[in-house]
Order: sequence, then C-alpha cells, then structure tokens
Amino acid sequence: MSKQNGQFTAQPASAVIRRPVWLDEVEHKLGRPIRVLNLGNIANNGFQNTKVMRRAGLEADCVAYSYYHVMGTAEWEDADYRGSIGDSFYPDWWRVRLINYKRPKWFIQGPRSLCQSYIRAKYDLNPEIDEDLLWKKFSYETQLYNYKNSALSRLPKSPFKWPSWLLRLLHFQVYRLAVLFSDWRLLREKLIMPLEVIWSVVKLITGIVSFPFLLVGIGVSKLLDPFAALFSRLSKRQRLLLRETRRGRRRWYFRRYMLWLRPFLVKTVGMGASVFRWVTGKRFGLVFGDDLANKVTRILGVRPAAGRSGESMDDISRAAQSRRERRAMRRSQVREEGRFSPEQPEDVIAETRMEKDLKEDLQTESRDDILKEKFYQAYLHFLDLAYPSNPWIRQHYHHYSDIPPDDLRDDIFLARALSKSWEDIFDYYDIVLAYSTDGILPMVTSDRPFFTYEHGTLRSIPFEPTPRGRLCATSYRTCNQLMLTNLDTINNPPKLGMRPEQVIYLPHAIDDRKLLSFQEKHADLGPKNHKHPLILCPARQDWGDDDPSLMKGNDKLFRALKIIWDEGYRPRVYLFDWGRHVEKSKALIKELGIEPLITWVKPMKKAELWKFYLKSHVVVDQFSIPAFGGVTFEALTFSRRVITSIDEVQCKTFFGTLPPILNAREDEEIANALRIVLNDPEDLAGQGDACGEWAKIYHSSQRIFDLQLQAFEPVLKQIASDQARDDV
Repeated sequence: MSKQNGQFTAQPASAVIRRPVWLDEVEHKLGRPIRVLNLGNIANNGFQNTKVMRRAGLEADCVAYSYYHVMGTAEWEDADYRGSIGDSFYPDWWRVRLINYKRPKWFIQGPRSLCQSYIRAKYDLNPEIDEDLLWKKFSYETQLYNYKNSALSRLPKSPFKWPSWLLRLLHFQVYRLAVLFSDWRLLREKLIMPLEVIWSVVKLITGIVSFPFLLVGIGVSKLLDPFAALFSRLSKRQRLLLRETRRGRRRWYFRRYMLWLRPFLVKTVGMGASVFRWVTGKRFGLVFGDDLANKVTRILGVRPAAGRSGESMDDISRAAQSRRERRAMRRSQVREEGRFSPEQPEDVIAETRMEKDLKEDLQTESRDDILKEKFYQAYLHFLDLAYPSNPWIRQHYHHYSDIPPDDLRDDIFLARALSKSWEDIFDYYDIVLAYSTDGILPMVTSDRPFFTYEHGTLRSIPFEPTPRGRLCATSYRTCNQLMLTNLDTINNPPKLGMRPEQVIYLPHAIDDRKLLSFQEKHADLGPKNHKHPLILCPARQDWGDDDPSLMKGNDKLFRALKIIWDEGYRPRVYLFDWGRHVEKSKALIKELGIEPLITWVKPMKKAELWKFYLKSHVVVDQFSIPAFGGVTFEALTFSRRVITSIDEVQCKTFFGTLPPILNAREDEEIANALRIVLNDPEDLAGQGDACGEWAKIYHSSQRIFDLQLQAFEPVLKQIASDQARDDV
C-alpha cells in the first residue's frame, strides 16, 4: 500500500506463485504434477499452505482428520456466510447460508476412516468406490458427526431453551432428508428400503405433532405430583399401631401431618422455589433473605437448622452451588480456549485426536482381531529389540535408553496403532508434510523421507515424559527437515538433538493474495478521525494466570493506556469480548478509570475483522510470548503499524532482518509506542508503508513457497531420477 496526498492506495496482488526451472524439469520427467499431502490443519495452517501450493501448480491435498474446530475449516477462512455456526468445536455449517462458496475437494476433513476412503477413491487406489458418491457421503457423515457431538445437541436444562433446541433438531432432519434424496445411491445405502424413508418421515411428523402434548403432559404431572402425597396409604400394621396405643393416639395428628401433609407442602414449596429460580435466576434466600428461607424450612421440618459442622443448610447449599459453578466455569474455559484461538491447547487437541482414533479402531474390530493385533505387535516388539531394523525405532531406543522397556513397548504399539492403514496413501504422494504431532504417522508407515511442521508444538509437547511426547520428539529427529514457524521455539531443536540443517525457519502460512485483493477492493477504507486515533486490539483476553502458552499480557496494555490517559491523550480503543479473562479485564479497566477509551466488540468474521484492520491507526497484538501471531502478520500485510513484543535477536535469526514494528513488552514501553502513533496519526513517517513492504518480501506466500521448495528439492530430484532409471 502506498500513500498519495494523505490517501492510501493498494498495491496489486500477485495472482500466480513463481516456479523455479528445476521444478518444471522434475514434473516433465515424472509426467505429472508433484503430489504433496499436508497432514493436519490446526489453525488452518495446512489449508493455507495447500492453497499456496496449488496456486503454484502442485497437486496438493490437505487432510484434517478427526478435527472439526471452526478455525480449522475452509468455510471459516474463505467463505462469506449468514447465520450462526453454534458450537465452535463442532460447527453447524449445514445450518448457515454460504454465499457463492463450496468446500474444495482437496480439503478433506472428517472422521479418519472416511478421509482415507475418500483419498483412495479420488486417486483410484480403490477402483470399486465412486468418488462423487463418496464425497456426498463424506460431507454428510461429517455434518452428522458434528451435529451429534455439538454441545447444542444436548437437551437444555431450562425449558425456555427447548423451543430453540427443537427448531435446530427439525432443521437438521430437513437437511438430512434433503441430502439423502439428492442421490438415490446415497438414499439406498443409508435407508435401504423406501419403507424406511416413509417411516423416517412419519417419525419426523409424529415428533412435531406430539411434542406440544408431551410438554403439556410433563407440566401437568409436575403440578399434580404434590397432591399424590395426600392420598398415600398406610399398611394395616401401621394403622393398628397408631390407633391402639395410647402414645399413638396422642401423636395421631402429628403423624398424620408428618406422613401426609408434610410431603405435600415440601413438594409444593420445592416446585415453587424451582419456578422462582427459573424466572428470576436467583435463589429464594438471596432475594428475601436467608433468615426467612431458614425459618420456612424449619417450620416445614424439611431439614434441620444446621449441618453437622454447625453451618446453616443455606451455607451448605451455597457451597454446593459454588462447586457446581466452578466446575461449569472450568468446562466453559476449556471450550472458550479453543473457541477463537488458533494457537491454543494444541496438546489437548492432539491428545483427544489420538484417543478418538484408537477408540474408532476398537469399535470397528472384533475382540479376536484385537487380540491377534496385540500378539502381532508384541512379536514385532521383541524382533525390534533384537534386530532394530527401522531407523526410527533405533533412534527411539537410543535416545530413551533410560526408559523402562514396557514403556517403550507401549510407545511402539501406540505409534503402529495410530499409523495403521495410512501406508498406501503416503506411498501415493511424493511429499508428506505432517503438522504438529502427525509426523508419527509417516515415520512409522513410510520408508520415504517426510517433513514436519510445528506451529507451537515445540514449546512443550516433544519434552513431555509421555508416549505422545517421546514419539513426537522422535518424529522430529528422524524427519528430513522441520518447518519451524514460531520465533520463541528457535532454541528448542538442539535440545531434542536435531541437526542445524534439519531446521527451516518458515513464516506462518498466509494467503497474501487474498489479503491484498481485499485491501484493493476496499481502497476507500482507511484511518480517519485523526483527532481520536483508532487502536485495534484483536488479541483474546488472557492474562490472569501463569500459563505462558495462552497469556497475551492484556493487563500491560491497560496500564499503558492509563499512562497516556493521564497525559491527556484520548484515542479510541477497540477490545474483543472473548477469552478466559474478559471479566478480569473489565474490572481492571474500571479500576484504572479508562472506561471512556474502551469499546467492546464481539468476535467477528474474517472480512469484518479485516475492515477494522484497514480503519485502524495501529494494531496491538500480545506482550507475553516474543513471537509473531496471526494478528501481527495480517496487520503487516495490510500496511498497518503494529505494537507487539518480539525478541530482536531471534527475529533477526529467523527472518534475516528486523520487521519495522514497534517493539514493546512492559507498561512504559507500550506507552512510548502508543505516543509515537498518537503524535503522528496520519503516519507521515511512512512506518505503515514500511511494514507492508517488509511483509511482501519476508512474509509473503512466495517466500513461504520458496523456502519449502528448497527443502523439497533434493527429495523430488531423487524421485525423478529413480523413476527415470526404472523406465529405462
């Protein structure tokens, strides 16, 4: 982007990736395009990388097996859509309206077994399967899996949410029938007979008609339930004891109250308290006082006035409620960490996917097959101990010689169980680039060189004393080369025993053509209102604990804003209402007295976020980990000034030169960076233009492709020469 007369002008985006001459020669010898498999897609790195490769003419595929998070889908990255996706971990893409977009068939996302079947059908590895039919089945099964596992599919506790739950259920059933009726082969395979189709429709209509009556019946039964206590019967022996004994006659009325009237009152009061809580969302004691609540319960004889430890029963109830709320908060935090966070819980994601794959294998195999597999694996294990022929096994035993043999056996068993049925697929491709922990799969099943791609994995996973950690580390040691994408992990490969020539410093995958095209399309957008400059802070609110992989250091920004507020600056600061510590951020902002500067906005789609980038005077990223994030490199591509924390030594080692960003880490440093922007809101110094030029050279799609191709070159040339020799 250039600036002329105070106006910003977008530079044209390169539409085609330049190819070296040797690549054309290799493809000419092979008689086909180069085949590349990008295995894994956390944070859409695999998807973006595949797009860049296909722009260069490579036959590249991306397989995102057993991973469905919204930020790992093609629609999130490229589609313009209307509607709600629901659960971010299992999004309802079937429910939204995609505008002029269809998922590309080279992006293969779904259950592992279906992903493998589709690849075999697509490339005629299994001629008996029809590719088009399998793609429809594949898409249908993926959406069905998302629907069943979505948090929205569980019946809500509150009856007020039942109508929306029912509406979503009916919507999915309509979608399901529409997909099945779109292809008779799929209909025949899924429903077998027309009678089953009719029966499915009848069940759907019956459910719609009967649901209101079911709700009425449940409500009436709940209302009449207390009256059942008034008609409870005593046994003959109980009646005789009550009437014939003098003590029984004296206590007749009291016992009648205890046996008949009290259950009625207890259930009535309990139902009233539940209704009161549904309507108000608060406890009866919280609204009318705990003393009144205790008095009512004592009069009714529902429970004693004090528990065993001396505290009131309301205290006990509040403690139980507090425990339930803490558990619910922990569950929501785990979900929130992944909701809008590309770099979050990669270890949790990898662990969950491993467990799902093993569970899928156990569900599809008989008990005898599992026993045979265990005996076979044990036999292979003892052969490996005596004759360690596989390089990765030799490497594994050598590096972990202090680990008990049983643990090493479990490592090998886990690796072989996970990599099962991938061998013929890996053999089809010339290059396998495995992301995160997926390098375990080609390490075990393929004799060809393979490549790995880390995007935060090197921070902790390979150093874990677990089978996953040890296998991940071994896959990095035995791979041909590792694509390292995070500045803060530069010093970690030597700790694993990796050779320097094994590591390629690769910027995060990015499609700059799309960003620059968007900028060109919205050339009218630009920073305005220089009197109150716009500061955009898209980073999630995470700063209230000691987890370095998740922290963003938002509190440092707030204290820096307090400093410039006291100096008389009045910028507009936009914060995004997402992350684990939103409430803590709001409380700190209120405490510092900078609320007039702050505007909270909801998380938004890519296109809406990019418009905010273009309107902003400066983009603020994070101040915890000295590394580039998605916010930084997108803002640089848009020629926006950026304030974030980087390690300048690591940055120079990684890129070869320092980016022209405003480097800050502590409160006063951030305040100094903000002063630079606020004193030059029109960017007369041209720092934004310098950011755009730097990104075009050092963080572009072309550079990302060139660096990877340099790593692939020896392997591809060897494949071409081997095939030429075989042809002769």
